[in-house]
Amino acid sequence: MTKLGLPAKIDPASFARAGREFTGVLALSAMPRLAEALAHDKAEAKYKLGFKIDEEGFVVIGVRAEAALPLICQRCLQAFLYEVRLYTELSPVTDEAQVSKLPERYEAWPLSEELTISPKEILEEELLLSLPVVPMHDEADCPATKLLADSKPEKEQATHKPFAILKKLK
Repeated sequence: MTKLGLPAKIDPASFARAGREFTGVLALSAMPRLAEALAHDKAEAKYKLGFKIDEEGFVVIGVRAEAALPLICQRCLQAFLYEVRLYTELSPVTDEAQVSKLPERYEAWPLSEELTISPKEILEEELLLSLPVVPMHDEADCPATKLLADSKPEKEQATHKPFAILKKLK
């Protein structure tokens, strides 16, 4: 188990044969694509990356991450923390033929031409995939929902119908 920083590139097959594992904390500011989708990047994500070879001979990367991501609510436009706890298993592939042979429990992860991967890119991609399409507070916690509930009239007023007088002319 390594508690040092993540290496820039690794060979997943050799790390899997060795049963290597990385655990640590990564600043959200170190993940530029994720940082663009956030209200700010002054937070961190805890991670654990484990490498193994399964009983069928596939290289497997277990990705576990936890973070409180600061998002902008699209209902009230205020920041809120979106809790993420994810676990996924990836298997590195070089072509479509390998993808079709993968068991359904694994997600394919494309290898670079050098047959390496970037652990930081894996974490960033998985956190990006965990983001909601439309970020919003829980309805009970959203200030916009509370404001709209407070501004509703107690009694519905009869709506003015300008053509109602035409009925009398018939």
